[in-house]
Amino acid sequence: MCLLSLLFRGQNALGYRHYADDVLEYFVQKSVANGIDIIRIFDALNDIRNLETSINAAKKEKAHAQVAISYTLGETFTTDYYVNYAKQCEEIGADSICLKDMAALLTPYRTYELVKAIKENPSAIKASHMPDNRETFWKRYSNEDFKNLITELLPPPPPPAKPSLLRRGLHKIKQIIKA
Repeated sequence: MCLLSLLFRGQNALGYRHYADDVLEYFVQKSVANGIDIIRIFDALNDIRNLETSINAAKKEKAHAQVAISYTLGETFTTDYYVNYAKQCEEIGADSICLKDMAALLTPYRTYELVKAIKENPSAIKASHMPDNRETFWKRYSNEDFKNLITELLPPPPPPAKPSLLRRGLHKIKQIIKA
């Protein structure tokens, strides 16, 4: 069975401006009616108020409401901060929680700390969303200590990119020039 998911920016829906609650509810209703099973909801500033309407709308339509915690660095963003935010997400109805690492700042060591702390409190983290530079992440951090953790959190690295036609063309030109 294939489940379809939708990344939803909380009160901003799919854009960068706030929408009225009725617009969000209708959009979620139509999304689920057209085959979306999981709605991954996040707010880039981790403002819980921007998630409530979307979570309620997803639950009303019987979709899986997965809340993504946006990971960032700074004095404010301690382990306790993320644990408390995960608790808030669970309290307002999240079916599952994931870490959203938009800037590839989350190391396996930090991931381990956060997953452990969050699992000791509310529900376990179900996924980790990372940008497409995960191959670098995979190579850099795939030591034995975190092999299982990384395997659970990350999909396998993408296959190496094929050389572009332009690069192959330039290579041929260089060969001709050398000859």
